[in-house]
Amino acid sequence: MQNARNVAGQPFFIARIWGTASSDPYYRVFPPHERHLSFHMPDVVRSSYEEAVLCEGAGAWTGCVVLVGRALEAVCRASAPSERTLAGALKGMLQGGLLSQEVYDWATELRVIRNYGAHATEERISELDSREALDFLQVILELIYELRPKFQRFRDRRKRQG
Repeated sequence: MQNARNVAGQPFFIARIWGTASSDPYYRVFPPHERHLSFHMPDVVRSSYEEAVLCEGAGAWTGCVVLVGRALEAVCRASAPSERTLAGALKGMLQGGLLSQEVYDWATELRVIRNYGAHATEERISELDSREALDFLQVILELIYELRPKFQRFRDRRKRQG
């Protein structure tokens, strides 16, 4: 376990998980961080998600939603690489069964709020919008990269047991 200080001068502790498949084997122990995702996902998805979390922690609400959108775009590129737009990729993922209607609706809202953040408009990004966008992204990542593979392993194991 390591002891360090964050940029605000407050102490924090990190630990390393040995033998993990994660691209980031470190996690914050104190103060607790509810946003750490320990399952495997593509590096561009993870780095975008983690930067969104950093923006949330710094109160950079516009930056947070832009990075939420970047992470969502990275998910879509991995899942529907032939689609040229985020909207088209989401629609393809819905039609292909990768997203339920509810998760598609969440992702569509994330795409819209990302556009507000990414383009010079009069639309303001609130703290609540930013935090909830990150909440919905976290659920989407957990579904696609943790729960769906876990369920497939469960089904495969049950088939083998016969």
